[in-house]
Amino acid sequence: MEGIDNNYINEAILSLHNSIGLKAEAPVNKLLGMVNSSNISECVEAIAKYLGLPIKIDLSYVEKGYREDGGTNFESRDLVKTNSEGRGTSGITAQVYIPQDMPMFGTAGLNGYHIKVKISENCVENPQTFIAVMAHELSHIVLNCLRHKEKENEIYTDLTAMMLGFISIMKHGRKVENVTSDGYTQTTRTTTYGYFSDEQFDFAYAEIMRLLNSFRSQQSKIRRLCGKCKNIYNKTYSKIGKFKYYFECMDNYENKKMPQKDGKKISSFFQPNYLSDFEAKMNECKEKIIDTSFYIEQLCHYFPGCFQEMDTCNGTLADVHKKLEAAHKLIKENIRIVGRCVSLKFKLQYGFKKSFLPKNNFNPISLLSLGVKRVKSIISKLYK
Repeated sequence: MEGIDNNYINEAILSLHNSIGLKAEAPVNKLLGMVNSSNISECVEAIAKYLGLPIKIDLSYVEKGYREDGGTNFESRDLVKTNSEGRGTSGITAQVYIPQDMPMFGTAGLNGYHIKVKISENCVENPQTFIAVMAHELSHIVLNCLRHKEKENEIYTDLTAMMLGFISIMKHGRKVENVTSDGYTQTTRTTTYGYFSDEQFDFAYAEIMRLLNSFRSQQSKIRRLCGKCKNIYNKTYSKIGKFKYYFECMDNYENKKMPQKDGKKISSFFQPNYLSDFEAKMNECKEKIIDTSFYIEQLCHYFPGCFQEMDTCNGTLADVHKKLEAAHKLIKENIRIVGRCVSLKFKLQYGFKKSFLPKNNFNPISLLSLGVKRVKSIISKLYK
């Protein structure tokens, strides 16, 4: 469009990001499957749902080249179709009727609200283009339901569809090439859908993807930290069982002499709630990991404030990881101390109980059958 430069497009993207946010890409393969299976109504409703419109589609078909009573060619009310020379061409067409009293976006009144949609019978010829066309048309409803000041602006409408998950399908579906031949010459006609020139679309695509990738990068960073926290939590929690077992075996300790510093430390283990307090802190860390993990895995709609929320998540996990590292170090040290008061027999019994043998089934024959190397490996782990 004339008079539209990159600054205008960039400002439009930032403005829309504040009002509609930015979504991860829609399940394109699923939508394409619906079109290829001729489940058109289901596909249109799925597109609407991903745009945040829980509406009901009343779908009707018209012939290619259909003319309304006024004599005008039936075409998408808000989507131009041009060839390389800028001339109108026939192609996939769609029309969405937008009532004047549309419910506000996000309200209960929009649930199951009926919207009339007309499409040409040739819509299945180019599934990607059809989905791109419908995403654009339904984006007009999004802006109308938001009472957006630019609800009639075609640039804003194209950008809305791109920012709400249909950026790739619009890239691949905005151009359709038809090749014809008369036996002597071959003619290629390119039909372009949308209101952007190629240069404008490329700029908008790059800016939206840059913004989307910045959110994805931060999200991936938190996922990795979440994984680290889960890993150290599991390692620490597994050692609690070992500590409990060694602690119980201390009753069979024959050598009553122990270093003074060990005795002082061991006496603290007998304090009321020593282990329960430790486990309570572990569970507190676990809850934070679960909550953060759930939030980050569900996050697919990004608003500017998401950066701050993800920074908070990152800080929470960093604190959790620090606490878990300290807990892991502490429980390992406690196991070493208590382990000095546990005979080799009980250590081996614990090791084999964890590795191979059923409970209370420790015997020398079984020990030999495992092989010297494996036994050494198990014994070495007992002192870690």
